[in-house]
Amino acid sequence: MNGSAPLEVWFDGSCGLCRASAAWLRRRDAAGRLTFRDSTFPEAAGHAPVSADQLATAIWVRHGDGTLAGGFEAIRALLGALPRWRWLAAVL
Repeated sequence: MNGSAPLEVWFDGSCGLCRASAAWLRRRDAAGRLTFRDSTFPEAAGHAPVSADQLATAIWVRHGDGTLAGGFEAIRALLGALPRWRWLAAVL
């Protein structure tokens, strides 16, 4: 888990929990390591790294090298990118 590499975060903007999670992450990303992509925005159509069904069931992260992580592994990657939360990523 590299805390300095940028991550592209894909989430379902029609999901209240997903929007709240993205907002929580944004507030803690002072270094700008995370780029958020709401899969419900028209400009995101056709660019998502996974299917609409997969986006509806989990948050997804695309690492700088193109690898994908979804669900729990995505959460670990996101926490690992936030300096004050890396300890929790390591524990998880």
